[in-house]
Order: sequence, then C-alpha cells, then structure tokens
Amino acid sequence: MNDLLEAVGKVAGIGGVALGVLLLFSATLFVVKCFPAAVTETYRLMRLLVVLTFVAACLGIWHG
Repeated sequence: MNDLLEAVGKVAGIGGVALGVLLLFSATLFVVKCFPAAVTETYRLMRLLVVLTFVAACLGIWHG
C-alpha cells in the first residue's frame, strides 16, 4: 500500500497521491463488514463514501 502511494507520488505528484488514495479506498470499501443490514441504507452510505472520496481526489488533483 505504501509502495503504491510512493510510486504515484513520484510520478504524478499530489494529484497522483490523491488518485492512489481513491484507488486504495475503493478497493477496500467492499471488504469492510461495518455496513448496516438494510440494503437501501448500505447503498446510500457506500454511494456517499465513494462520492466524497472522489471529490477529495479531484480537489487533490486540482490543487496539485
């Protein structure tokens, strides 16, 4: 995990780090078992987490 962020940081700078974090977050999002039992609540929570992480990655690229 650390190697991936280091590699994209060297190549693409802060925007690459932001995209690397988005990649790592989305890869581990489906492994976590902390979601509610209701399907609609789980969908809304996952959608919110993905959208907020994507916005943070876009801000990281825009800032960098």
